[in-house]
Amino acid sequence: MEYSKEEIYYVYLLLDPRKYYLPFYVGKGKDTRWNIHLTESKKATKNIRKWNKIQKIRKDGFEPIVIFWKENMKEEPAYDLEEELIARFGRIDFDEGGILTNICDSARPPAYDDERREKYRQRMIGNTLNLNRRQSKEEREKKSLSLKEIYKNGKRVPSEKQLKALDQTGKIRSPETRKLISEYAKNRSPEHQKKITESLKGKIPWNKDKKGLWNHTKESKRRISESGKRAYASGKRVITKEEKRKRLEGYRRWQLKQKEEKQNENS
Repeated sequence: MEYSKEEIYYVYLLLDPRKYYLPFYVGKGKDTRWNIHLTESKKATKNIRKWNKIQKIRKDGFEPIVIFWKENMKEEPAYDLEEELIARFGRIDFDEGGILTNICDSARPPAYDDERREKYRQRMIGNTLNLNRRQSKEEREKKSLSLKEIYKNGKRVPSEKQLKALDQTGKIRSPETRKLISEYAKNRSPEHQKKITESLKGKIPWNKDKKGLWNHTKESKRRISESGKRAYASGKRVITKEEKRKRLEGYRRWQLKQKEEKQNENS
């Protein structure tokens, strides 16, 4: 029998083999969610009563039994079944005669309707906790490694928006993408260009302390040269006397550097 991509959830129970296999926890999950309860540490657990129960079972020489009440479910029906089972068996200290160590009677996340979103937005107005705060290099590296691991394991799948962004920032862009970027840059208004200039003030340029043209490949140099020739031929770019002087000085410095390197090699 084939199941859809949405039917990946299940509802499971943890049983105590010492007490006639009575359930002591009900959960809903996918993949290996059930195994987290059996491998988590005391520091990592969010349910200390459940963790203590598992340790007592193991101390007596047994291991908790995991059974899957129902599999191949969609998420909403799985939440409904989980809530139904929790209500049926009851929770210790919450329901009369309850036997479960569950903390909540429902693990369903809250629905973010328009009213809730507006309430959250109003609460965040005036919050300056992270205003002008920049993450440290260690924080950025830690976040980057964490995200790479999540996407690698398949726990998170990139959205269409993220895939589009990756395509825009990739090393190789399609001719259509390059054309769109070029047209967008050409059609910037003076106000837009001024905003970009203001935003870049005080920031360290990406090419600072780089060798520039001398570090390019032969193909890259050829393309830069042809681009410059076309720009000057069409009149879009004009060489001033100051630019000519700077270029000549730069070329002479490069010649001297090449000469010194050859002399060092021969000596």
